[in-house]
Amino acid sequence: MAQAADRAIGASRDGLLLRLGAGAVLAGLAGLFATALMVEPSPSGLGTHRRLGLPPCSLYALTGVPCPTCGVTTSLAHMARLNVLEALRTQPMGAVVFTAMLLSAAFCGATIVSGRGPMIWLQSRRANWRFWTLVIVGMAAASWVCKIIVMLG
Repeated sequence: MAQAADRAIGASRDGLLLRLGAGAVLAGLAGLFATALMVEPSPSGLGTHRRLGLPPCSLYALTGVPCPTCGVTTSLAHMARLNVLEALRTQPMGAVVFTAMLLSAAFCGATIVSGRGPMIWLQSRRANWRFWTLVIVGMAAASWVCKIIVMLG
């Protein structure tokens, strides 16, 4: 009997910690969404991050070639305004990041409601993590190439 009670207390404490952690992540995501909505996207497709007090891109300043993350802040600002096509044109990976943020917010909400962590849903034997890692790296590389073509073209 005592062991069952200890397990129940441990499970309830674990559920509370999961819910608190998910709430903290959700609050952080809400801050990112609010920032993306607050900052005005740069018409040039670069430099929106400068409006947040961040320094200019060193690679772009030195070479005139955008770095892999150039335009992500601008793309996020466009996505927050539901300008999906402009976000994709500016920096495709920014649209992917925004979508991942939305999915993460949904997982956090589900965790807060259920008390069960997202790994329960993600630890499928069907999930091929090596494949998905390669897909994401490939998408990031393709997005960078697209940004270079747009900027230099």
